[in-house]
Amino acid sequence: ANSPGPGTTQKRSRRGVEGRRVRVFLRRRGLGAAAFSASGMRAAARSTLLAMACFAAGSRALRMSLGGGEVDGLRAMAGMVTTATDMAFAVPAGRGDAGAEAARLADFLRRHAPVAVLTGAGVSTESGIPDYRSPGGSYSRGQKPITHDEFMFSAHHQRRYWARSMAGWRPFSKAQPNDGHSALAELQAMGIVGTVITQNVDGLHQKAGAQDVVDLHGRNDIIKCMACGAKKYRGGFQEELEARNAAWSGWKGEWEARADGDAALRGAEEADYDSFEVPHCYACGEGPMKPDVVFFGDRVEDAVKDRAMGAVLEQGGLLAVGTSMSTLSAFRLVQAAADGGKPLGVVNIGKTRLERKGNEAIADHVSLYVEERCGEVLAKALELLKESEELRK
Repeated sequence: ANSPGPGTTQKRSRRGVEGRRVRVFLRRRGLGAAAFSASGMRAAARSTLLAMACFAAGSRALRMSLGGGEVDGLRAMAGMVTTATDMAFAVPAGRGDAGAEAARLADFLRRHAPVAVLTGAGVSTESGIPDYRSPGGSYSRGQKPITHDEFMFSAHHQRRYWARSMAGWRPFSKAQPNDGHSALAELQAMGIVGTVITQNVDGLHQKAGAQDVVDLHGRNDIIKCMACGAKKYRGGFQEELEARNAAWSGWKGEWEARADGDAALRGAEEADYDSFEVPHCYACGEGPMKPDVVFFGDRVEDAVKDRAMGAVLEQGGLLAVGTSMSTLSAFRLVQAAADGGKPLGVVNIGKTRLERKGNEAIADHVSLYVEERCGEVLAKALELLKESEELRK
């Protein structure tokens, strides 16, 4: 076997210590006070109290009226993020040490640039878009995302999907990039961040100005005919949906914004979805129209997978931001980076797939673990890197 080069043993030792720290921290999350700083304990307590208040108030506190877009008084509570989209979502709180953690993040990015970045729903929660897996996310509120086969083989599921999506699309499409999206775009322009690989379907990285972006799971603002493959932007299709379904456009019940532009229509489960009209393909006139996104149970196109994997293997390291890495398409990239000896960093609040049994070797490879809000810590890291660039001049 080849002998390790100078300093290799020391580097592996530091990486192993950080990996073990990550695993111990994850196991003790919310249990062991030793794992938190005093400020972190206060932030965790605030987050817990907010979550308890949300659950005690019931989902009514997070509902909106489709007619008036009214959000009740819970939006004023600490930790609640609201935007012009009229969506309200309780963004999980970090450990409360973003300044110190930003310095560690900036050091990771500086040493390993250009760094490929894998992003998930946690990046867009600060733009008001709900995620799936956080305590206040869509799964905790009962969402069961449609699967690819359900959509493809059931006209009923197609109509149900589009009825819900028609309601959720307007606020979803109005969401704006937050500090995290903007920081990644600027870091990319500086050459510190390389390719941004996103599992999100909201297009907010591009809105923020990022140029090299792989949409791993597609884009919700593009629709595709499942018969002939024709694609178009969603705007005109949305207008036609609303025109054909005036009764549904004026839905008077309450609704909740869900992840990926979905919406839960209160009282609609008893409604007759057969009355909802979905336009056929504008090109062939036959095929069902579907958002150009990878639904659960579908597979990522080979060309997209190859581009994402190439970026991970060719660039200096991989930083996973706002993702639990639960989907196999994302976790494979993390696994490949670890197998290839790439430096690994994680910025995420909440559990990740690294905690699962059998993933200890990958967890040991993590040299950075930050549990702070993505936008806050990325913006602070950007400022530190810009300051160091100025000092060099």
